Amino acid sequence: MNKTKKKKSSRKKNSSKKKSRPVKNIILYSIIVIILCLLVYDKNLLKSLPEYNLPQISSSFFQKKKSVEIELPKPSLKTNLSGDRIPKKEKKSETKPKTEHTVSLQKATSEVEKKDFDNSSPKKKSENSTAKILDKKSTKDYLKGIKDLYIPDFKPEQSSQTLHYTGFSLSYNNNTKIANWVGYELTADETVSKVKRVNKFVKDPNVMNSATNKDYLKSGYDRGHLAPAADMGWSEKSMFESFYYSNMTPQEPSFNRGIWKELEEKCRNWAQRDSAIIIVTGPIVSGEEKKLGNTGIVIPNYFFKAILSPFSEKPHSIGFVIKNEGSLKQLKEFSITIDSLETLTGFDFFQQLPDNIENQIESEYDLNYWF
Repeated sequence: MNKTKKKKSSRKKNSSKKKSRPVKNIILYSIIVIILCLLVYDKNLLKSLPEYNLPQISSSFFQKKKSVEIELPKPSLKTNLSGDRIPKKEKKSETKPKTEHTVSLQKATSEVEKKDFDNSSPKKKSENSTAKILDKKSTKDYLKGIKDLYIPDFKPEQSSQTLHYTGFSLSYNNNTKIANWVGYELTADETVSKVKRVNKFVKDPNVMNSATNKDYLKSGYDRGHLAPAADMGWSEKSMFESFYYSNMTPQEPSFNRGIWKELEEKCRNWAQRDSAIIIVTGPIVSGEEKKLGNTGIVIPNYFFKAILSPFSEKPHSIGFVIKNEGSLKQLKEFSITIDSLETLTGFDFFQQLPDNIENQIESEYDLNYWF
C-alpha cells in the first residue's frame, strides 16, 4: 500500500510542474512582446539597453526587407548577352603612302637637268601675319578681298612693262621680246568656249619691238601660247587678245602639242573641279638661250606653271618645270613645290595670301589631289 501511495504522490508533483511550465512561458513571451512593442514605438529605449546588457536591436530589423532586383547586363557592341566582353578584332595596319612632298632646290634643279639659272632668290616671308580663313563664297566675291592673286612679286627690269587685258595680265620684257610671266584666273564657266579660235596672230600695239609673223616663218618653232586660246574662249575680245605676240613664245612643236598641251588641259579640268584656279606661267630664262628671227626673240629652254586652288575646302598649290622639248613622261614627274619654283624663277607667287597659309601650301603639294 505504501508503494502505491508514493507513486501517486510523485505523479501529482510531476503533473503540477508540467502545469506551471506553460504559465511561465506565456508570461515570459508576453514580457518579450511588450518590450519589443515599446522598442518599436519608443526608440529612445535603445539607449538604455546597454545598461541591462541586452543586445542592441536596430529598428531597421523590424522593417520589411525590400526585394532585390538583379539586373542582367545589357548586350552591347562590347559585351554579349551573358555579359562577357567580346574580344576586339585586331586591326590590320595599313601603311598609307605619303602624298605630301617637299622638294629641295637640289631636286628641283635635277628635274630640269641641273640647269643653273641666274635669278635672285625670293623674299623671305614673315611669320607675323594674322591667320585668315579663305572665303567659300563665289570666286568673284572672294577676289574683291584679295586682288591680283595671279600677279607675282618680282623685281622687273627697266625695260619690262606690265599689261592688263580682258582675260589675263602679263609682264613683257622688251629685251627678251617675250613675257616674263602671264597670270590669270580660270573659272569653271570660262573653260566652256563660246567663241571659235581665230588663229590670227597680231602684234601687240602696247609694246615696243613686238615679234612678227616673219620671225616665226620657217623657223621650225610653234607660236606657243602662255595663256592658252582654249582658256580665253569665253569672249571675242579675250580670244582676240590671246593671239597678241606678247603672249607667244617660241616652242618646240613636240612640246607645244604634247606635254605642254596636256598640262593646259589638266588646268581646265582642275578649274572645273574646284570652281576656279589661279595660273601663273612663263619661261625660265638664264641669258644663254638662242634667239629667233631679226627681232632677236629669246628661245626658252624651260617653261613653268604655278597653280593655286584657293577656293577648295583646303587650299592647294603645285608647280611644274618642263623642258622645251617633247616628252613621254607623266606630268607628275615634272611637279615641284612653289617654294622651289620661286627659287628657280626669282618670283614670289601668291604673296597676297596670308603668310601662314602661303608658307604652308607653298612648301608642299599633294599628288593625290592633283592627279
